[in-house]
Amino acid sequence: LNDLHMLEIDENNTITQLLVSVSKLAAIPETIGNLKAALKIAFTNCPIEVLNLEMFCDLSKLRVLNFNENRIHRLSNSATKHCRFYDTLQTLSISKNLMKQFHLDLFNPFGSLQLLEAKHNAIMSIRGSFNSVAYLTLVLTKNKLKTLDLCRWNVPNMVILKLDYNNLTTIPTCLESLVNVTVLNLAHNQLAAIPQSVGNLKAALTIAITNCPIETLNIEMFCDLSKLQILNLEANRIRNIVNTAPTHCSLYDSLQTLSISQNMLKQFNLDPFNHLAKLQRLNAKHNGMVSVRGDFNSGAHLRLCLSKNQLKALDLCRWHVPNMVYLELDYNNLTTIPTCLENLPSVTLLSLSRNQIQHVTIQSFARMSLLEGLDLSYNNLTTI
Repeated sequence: LNDLHMLEIDENNTITQLLVSVSKLAAIPETIGNLKAALKIAFTNCPIEVLNLEMFCDLSKLRVLNFNENRIHRLSNSATKHCRFYDTLQTLSISKNLMKQFHLDLFNPFGSLQLLEAKHNAIMSIRGSFNSVAYLTLVLTKNKLKTLDLCRWNVPNMVILKLDYNNLTTIPTCLESLVNVTVLNLAHNQLAAIPQSVGNLKAALTIAITNCPIETLNIEMFCDLSKLQILNLEANRIRNIVNTAPTHCSLYDSLQTLSISQNMLKQFNLDPFNHLAKLQRLNAKHNGMVSVRGDFNSGAHLRLCLSKNQLKALDLCRWHVPNMVYLELDYNNLTTIPTCLENLPSVTLLSLSRNQIQHVTIQSFARMSLLEGLDLSYNNLTTI
């Protein structure tokens, strides 16, 4: 279809899918409305510059529209009636185009829309009131948004919002209006702090705020998020972690994975994690960490990863972690086996590879009755 520059569609057809890619077609065919049986229509890698959604108005079976990788810079809908495809369209993809302004009010009538994807467009502003009852995933990844105002959004059933790889300097205003969002991705922005409004995302299961210039983490910010299972804060500039929550947090009974790798935690205080009863994975690798401090009292069935740091010694004598299952300490500068290994009675895997350990006694591991894997490879062992 490389040389295709014109397309006409006969009225009498039973086509269920039309896929046009890498052609010279510069406009959507006027006869596109003849595809009455179409479930999916895709025009990709074409020199199309303008898209009017009204052209698909009477396609009552249409579920998927794909306009990725064209040259669309203007998106409109001139329909003056309730279109039949408002009730059927589930996916609309317009990624990798040339849109700088994105008008969300165009999508208000689409009650069945599940995925609206407009990533990689150089979008600088989001405009219009957004009123939708759809159970929607909205993807605005890899654009040029510096701010985002959600105060004119009424999207009670939106489930996923992806804003990663933008230029946001502040959390979107009225974020708390997203009462049913389960996944929020704000990775690779310019956020300098985590605001209180994040704590209002009561339905959130996963929050990712990575690769931003954030320097401090207060776990209390997420205190009331009773459904939050995954919190990813990797690759920021976090130097300090505290928990100033005065009472029991709902978070303590929900959070399963906390990732704080690739930050700047030279001193790692374990106290803030003591109350996270359901925590299964605490990942703090690649932090330049030189010391681990604090009392660690946790009943969680935890996998703790402290790999790729600069620890020379580790004292476990103030740890009370009877249910910890994995401890990963590879790629550090340990010269001796951690003291008080008997405080890890349930650990099944202990990784100490690629350190500088010279001497090991089997007695050190004698009370680790459930130990199944012990990795001491790539050390400087001289005696065992």
